Amino acid sequence: MNVNYRLAWLLALLWLSACTPDPELPPETEPEPELALPFTAMDLSDLSGFQSGPDNWAIAGGAYADRSKPLTMEPLEGTGVVVNTAPPRSGAHLFTAFEHGDIELELEVMTAKNSNSGIYLQGRYEIQVFDSWGVKTPQHSDMCGIYQRWDDDAPKGERGYEGHPPMMNAAKAPGLWQQVRILFHAPRFDDNGQKVQNAEFREVWLNGIKVHENVELTGPTRAALFTDEAPTGPIMLQGDHGPVAYRNIRYKRYDNPPVETRNLTVAQYETRQEEIPDWDTLELQSNTPVDSISFYQAGTRAGFALIYDGVLAVPATGDYLFTTYANHTAIRVIVGQDTLFDRDNSYSMGAKARAITGLSAGTVPFQLVLHKPGRGWRRGFGLEVEGPGIERHTLTTPASAKQGPKPEPIIIAAETQATLQRCFMLHEGKKRTHAVAVATPQGLHYAYDVERGTLLKAWSGGFLDATDMWHERGEAQLGQPLGMVIAFHSDPELYALKDEKTAWPDTLTASQTYRQKGYELDAEGHPTFLYQVDGTSVNVQHRPAAGERRLTRILTITNGDGLWLKLGDGKTIEELPDGTYAVNNHQYLVDLGEKEAKLRQSNGQMELLLALSPGAQTIEYDIIW
Repeated sequence: MNVNYRLAWLLALLWLSACTPDPELPPETEPEPELALPFTAMDLSDLSGFQSGPDNWAIAGGAYADRSKPLTMEPLEGTGVVVNTAPPRSGAHLFTAFEHGDIELELEVMTAKNSNSGIYLQGRYEIQVFDSWGVKTPQHSDMCGIYQRWDDDAPKGERGYEGHPPMMNAAKAPGLWQQVRILFHAPRFDDNGQKVQNAEFREVWLNGIKVHENVELTGPTRAALFTDEAPTGPIMLQGDHGPVAYRNIRYKRYDNPPVETRNLTVAQYETRQEEIPDWDTLELQSNTPVDSISFYQAGTRAGFALIYDGVLAVPATGDYLFTTYANHTAIRVIVGQDTLFDRDNSYSMGAKARAITGLSAGTVPFQLVLHKPGRGWRRGFGLEVEGPGIERHTLTTPASAKQGPKPEPIIIAAETQATLQRCFMLHEGKKRTHAVAVATPQGLHYAYDVERGTLLKAWSGGFLDATDMWHERGEAQLGQPLGMVIAFHSDPELYALKDEKTAWPDTLTASQTYRQKGYELDAEGHPTFLYQVDGTSVNVQHRPAAGERRLTRILTITNGDGLWLKLGDGKTIEELPDGTYAVNNHQYLVDLGEKEAKLRQSNGQMELLLALSPGAQTIEYDIIW
C-alpha cells in the first residue's frame, strides 16, 4: 500500500522553487575536450600487430555474448576487434609484437558468461579479466584483480600469495564492453643486472573507477609467460581460459627520462597590484639561484611576485603537453619564444589550463611568473609536463600544490530502507540543481532529475559522498556517487513528436507544459515521482534487482496518445539477438521484453524510442549494466 507523504511533497515543491542556479555554474554548453598527447593505437584490421597468431584468435567487427549462455561468444563480421572463441583449456595466448617497459595501456574488453582471461604486462604481471558481475566482495581472481603469485614448494593452502583484490567491484555484465586503464612501471635493474626496484601497478582503472594504486609486485604472477624479470617484455592476452574479446587497444610507452629544470634563479618583488606589474616600476627584493620551483619560495601568503628564469632540459624532439593550475594566483609561462599560459588570478586549483608546444631535444629557455596580490589563504601552484615517451610529471615541488589535509569525508550510507537525498549533481559536465539521489538496501542507487522528469545516472556500491555539500561552506554543492556510474540521457523522457523525423528537445520547450508534482513514498521508502506533461499524468518508479546490476523502471501514464518515450541515446545502439538493446557502444543494455522500439538517427546520434498507445497504460523495462 502506498503512503502519500504530503509533507515530503510540499517540502519538495518549496525546495525546487528555491533552487536557482549558482552564478559560478558552468554554462549550458558541452565541455571542450581536454588537450592530450595521442596514444599509439594497435591496428586491429589484422593480426600483424601480434606475434604469430594462434588459431583460436581472430579479427572481427564485434562480438556478442548472451548473458544466459556460459562460455559462449560469437564474433561478428568486420575488423577492429580481436576475439578468442576457444573453450577453457584449449586455446593459446596472444602476444604483442612490441615489448615495453613503463607503459600506460588502455583497452576495452568483453567477457562471456563465466569466462576468464588476463592482461599480462611484460608477459609477467597479470590484471585479471573475469565475469564478476554481481560479486559483492571481489577477490584477486575477480575482474581487474592483480592475480596472486604461486609457490609450488609451499605447504598446501599457502601456495598462493601476494594477490590484490580490486578496491571495489566495478565489473559490468557479460556481453558489455568494459574500459580498463593501466599505468605500469617496469622493474629497475643496476648495471650488474640486479633488481633494485620492484615492478609496480601505479594505477588500474575499471569503468572509470580506480581499483588499484601503487601496488608493488615482488615477481611474476601465476601462469606468467616468464618466471624471471626483465626491463621489457610483450603484453600477453590470455587465451586458454574461455571466450573473450578486446578492442580499442592503445598505449603510450614511457622510455625517455623526464624533463628537468636547470640553472634556475628566482627574483622576488613585493606588490599588491591586481594585474601582473611592470617590473621596472618595482623594487627587487632578492634574486637568488634555486634548485626547484615552489609557490612557497616567497615565504609569505600574498602580496608578492616570483619570476623564475632558467632552461628546460628536453630529452627528445616532439610535442610536449604542459598543464598548470593555481589557487587565485596569476601565472605566466614562457618556453622558448612561446607564451604557453598568461592567466589572471581568478582561477582556483581545479581549473587546469593545458597547452601543447613542439620542442627539440636539448635545452630551451624557460620563464615562469607567479603573481599573488591577495587572498593569502588560497595558496598552491602546480606545473606538469608530458612528452614523447615521457610520462606526465611535475616540475614543481610536491609541497607547492599541497592543499592541506583533506576533510574527513561525509558519507551518506544506504539504510535498511530506501534513502533520499536532494542535491546538486554533475551530469555531462553540467550541474543539475534539482536532483534527488535514492539509495536502496540492495546496494543499487540512482539519481533522478525532477526538474525534467528524467533518470540521470545509476550506480552500485556505496551511496553518496556529501562532503562537497556539507563541509564548511559547501562551495561545490555537489553530491558525489560512490561507485561505478552509468549515465543516461538528460533530455525530457516524454515528448509529442510531430512526426518520426522531429528532433528530440534537449530541454523543456515553450510548447510543452511540464509540472512536477513531488513524490510519494511507499512503506519501504521507495519514491514514486509524479509529474504532468501536456495534461498527461505520469508516475515513475524504480525497482532494483537483488544480486545484479538491473534497475526496473515502471511508468504509469494516464494517456499516451501522441507521446513517445525516450529510452536511450548514444553514438551507437544495437539490437542484440536476445532482443535487448546495447546502448552507446555497449555501455548498458535496455530490455523491453516483448515491446517493439524504434531506432533512429537524429542530431548526430542514435536514439531508442517507444511510441505510446492512446489511453492509460503502464510501461515497464529494465536497464542492465
